[in-house]
Amino acid sequence: MNDKKILAVLVDENSLTHEVTQRNLRAYKGRLVKCECGEIISIDDPPIICNSCSAVPQTLISSAHEWWNQPALESANVLLIGCGAIGNEVAKNLALMGVGNMTIVDFDSIEEHNLSRTVLFNSHTMEKTESPYKVDVMKEGLLSLNPDMNIVTKCTGVLDSISKRKGSYLWWKDEALNDEMLIELSTNHDMCVIATDGVAPKAYITRILYPLIPIVQAAMNSTGSVAKVRTSLPLITGCIMCPKEGDIVELDEQGHPSKYYQRLQQQTGAGGCQIFAEAMGAASFTDSNAVVGSLATSQCVSILMGWKKFVSGGFKSWPKGVPLPLWNEEHLVYPRNPGLSHNIKLLNMLDLYDDFVCVECSSLIQRVSKTFETLKRIGGDPVFPSIYESLRYLNPEGVDSPSRNKKLGKM
Repeated sequence: MNDKKILAVLVDENSLTHEVTQRNLRAYKGRLVKCECGEIISIDDPPIICNSCSAVPQTLISSAHEWWNQPALESANVLLIGCGAIGNEVAKNLALMGVGNMTIVDFDSIEEHNLSRTVLFNSHTMEKTESPYKVDVMKEGLLSLNPDMNIVTKCTGVLDSISKRKGSYLWWKDEALNDEMLIELSTNHDMCVIATDGVAPKAYITRILYPLIPIVQAAMNSTGSVAKVRTSLPLITGCIMCPKEGDIVELDEQGHPSKYYQRLQQQTGAGGCQIFAEAMGAASFTDSNAVVGSLATSQCVSILMGWKKFVSGGFKSWPKGVPLPLWNEEHLVYPRNPGLSHNIKLLNMLDLYDDFVCVECSSLIQRVSKTFETLKRIGGDPVFPSIYESLRYLNPEGVDSPSRNKKLGKM
């Protein structure tokens, strides 16, 4: 069977073109289409033809609950940093869903213990690539699932404080990703998925990309029993390093959370979280990775189908029908005890100087201004004209979810 065979080319009420193929047919199953003769039929098994005139219908009828936007996935470009167990799951899911473009980043090579937890690393993909590097083998695995994907590999990591201090980046195959390189990547990617080992790279990526593109991050704790999924929207929600309810944050006599910052800097050199692994070698189990990868993928889908419309609509409301991503909250996952899974709200706390209490956001105004200068110099456009016009700056104690507010912020 040729899964690329086009069964119908449909145009919806928003003038968006949908190519229905054998591969993506199930994403359209049950949707209504209208033929030029006026007949309305439901998409089922092929062939997709009108019952009255036997022509192929050309109009896709949309309704509020039919929010699934397959063309948005097929045209999307996702930046995935970290090709380990969770990165494998997210990449595999996005490929099967039809995401058309992906850049994958990892400096590491495959070891034998990876093979029991990574669906894209197997004897077939490893023999076919004859490469020891994760990015090369993952690319082969993704193309076997979705031959139409455009995949760019970068056999490197980010130049976080620990990698820089230890000099480990000197041994990476490709040049380490620095500030400007990450900013440049943001100009042609719709979002970033962080699936790295350790907190230092997560903090570094957040520092650069948080103001620029949406981020989804997923990680396991050191025992492999608890995981978290977090999402950030540029200068709207808190970043993925912002403290949450339950974190110990105390202001000193000068009104500054100095002890909180010191604890984070001691752990990673760039911030972190006590219960999550800050170095490679955390316990990892296939079933837990699959659960966390699926949850992270669902966040990606919500962003890829909703973010651009949210921006173009002036941030007034999240697109109708599209599930809202995590909003100023963290989802704590207990894969083997799902009843314990729950969301934890971010603190959205300010110090006495009205700076955000966050190891990465405390100097947000200065850093964003510099980041925007670099972005504009290389031809990119920021989400907001300036930090001072962003929803986060205008609503420092937290932007309400658009599921509760018809209109956001003070725009």
